[in-house]
Amino acid sequence: MINKNNAYKTDLKYTQRNFINIKELINFYIRNRITFSIFTVLSIITSLLVPIKNIWEGKTTMSYYADQNFVLISGFASDYFIKGIKNPYENIFSALNILKDESFLKELYKFYKEKKLKSKDNSLISYNKWKENISFKLDRIYRTISITYKDPNKEIASSILNKIYLNYKQSSNSYKSKFISETLKEYLNLTKKYEKRSRESLKLLSNFKIKKSTRVEAVKELYSQIIEDVGNNKRTQKGVYKFIEEQNQISSKYNPNEFTSLLREATLNSSILNRLLKETELLKIELNIDKIPWNTRGDISFTLNKGTSRYSLISFGIISGILLGSVFSLIKESKNDILYSSYEINENYKYPFLGEINISNKSGLDNNSRFINKFFLEKINDKIIFISPSEISKENLLNLELQFNRKDIQLVYETGDLEYNDNNFILIKKGYAKRELTNTLINQLSIIKMPIKGIIIIS
Repeated sequence: MINKNNAYKTDLKYTQRNFINIKELINFYIRNRITFSIFTVLSIITSLLVPIKNIWEGKTTMSYYADQNFVLISGFASDYFIKGIKNPYENIFSALNILKDESFLKELYKFYKEKKLKSKDNSLISYNKWKENISFKLDRIYRTISITYKDPNKEIASSILNKIYLNYKQSSNSYKSKFISETLKEYLNLTKKYEKRSRESLKLLSNFKIKKSTRVEAVKELYSQIIEDVGNNKRTQKGVYKFIEEQNQISSKYNPNEFTSLLREATLNSSILNRLLKETELLKIELNIDKIPWNTRGDISFTLNKGTSRYSLISFGIISGILLGSVFSLIKESKNDILYSSYEINENYKYPFLGEINISNKSGLDNNSRFINKFFLEKINDKIIFISPSEISKENLLNLELQFNRKDIQLVYETGDLEYNDNNFILIKKGYAKRELTNTLINQLSIIKMPIKGIIIIS
């Protein structure tokens, strides 16, 4: 039974404390109502002035072929023979890095600024902010890159997406042209080198003497291969045939191994020369082709993302106004160091809390006034001392005398003015008494052990 009573008292105390806290919170908003009103009105006005922007989200895709072990030049599989390299713009993985590269994006941003200025649109944003509106996503399975761009202006969004393709294609062709031009210079030097080698090896071979018994048909067959490798060089072809005819009339000793070596070198030089000439022609053709680096380009589709509704903005403005007003009011009250809360006074000071009296109430005694008057003041025949940390006006003192029907109330503000007696009360005017002064006063009263019947709050 005792445990049940204790539990009931604990729950009752908890409920009362929560009720007091809610009451103090309401009083906090009431006394700072002007501040809350100002912040709330300003926040609502701001929310009404904020433009609602609908955002257009454009999407497109760029797909690529599977990677090959060779490079296509004018439709032919090639490795650029000697100087071979793949165009990174034609590879999906390197393409993603190129699209995300700062230099590529800054060129797009430059185009974006030009479009904004031409359209007289004042919503121009910084590069870092603009970069958040563009994204690239790689799909390894389908070998595609999804491109997404967001902008309030649908026309600008479409222009940016098209500009991505145009800039990428131009960069790819520029890279290709630069590389092929450098390669052609090297091929030209190599061609000159192997033309000289081929002439020298054919000359050595033509001066080589063979026996009459050598089968001219076999020699003709070997030289036919040389002629094929050299191509349509009629001068070289004529010289080789002349050499073959001469061999039919010449009889001399020869070294077969030496002949084989000379023939092999002549064949190799002519083969390399032929390959250089072929690759050079293909590269010249490739240089003049306006090539598309991707396989297919997807259509551009748009989705309209509607902005925040005006109702939501106003609601947010009201909540923001209340929060800002609360923060401002808390800071203001903290700096003022004034006691506004009866709960704080009751909780923080060791003297009994007798009650709170509304001295502006002229309709009669309230319950707290009757309680204090009946159980404390009526039993005192001598003068009553009210010790206050803040100044009490004459009007407030007159109201107290009228409520308690006493003319012998004396107000004291300094502990040095006190005389030792048992009829002392601490009188705190809520909303006026300074916290620091109140703490100092109560500490001094505690030190001198002045009898205090309790604390009375007036409001």
